[in-house]
Amino acid sequence: MRFVFRHYPQSDHPHAERAAEAAEAAGAQRRFWPFHDTLFGHQSHLEDAHLRQYAARVGLDMERYDYEMRDRVYLQRVREHASGAEQLGIRTMPAFFVNGTLTDVSFGMRHLEEAIERALLAAR
Repeated sequence: MRFVFRHYPQSDHPHAERAAEAAEAAGAQRRFWPFHDTLFGHQSHLEDAHLRQYAARVGLDMERYDYEMRDRVYLQRVREHASGAEQLGIRTMPAFFVNGTLTDVSFGMRHLEEAIERALLAAR
């Protein structure tokens, strides 16, 4: 099993792309998951000032953070993630693949569980 996180900022969320950039900046300082958790706990407060507060809270080097955010260092990476998701047919997050096949969980996680069970049986 492999867990992979990719950004897919939704266009209807005005701060999603910027939040994804900030998460990448945190990741470059090995603080991605604490920053990620903070973002998900504050999804309605993702303006730049809030992102900066979260960065400080998780212990980022703020001089580096400010520089990288100002210069949009991670924008291309975030957009590549979104483009890749679109090419794979992903329309929403989270998205799950089982042995390379996109598994729709929009009506519940049971579909994912069944796909995993089928893959395990086939592997025996």
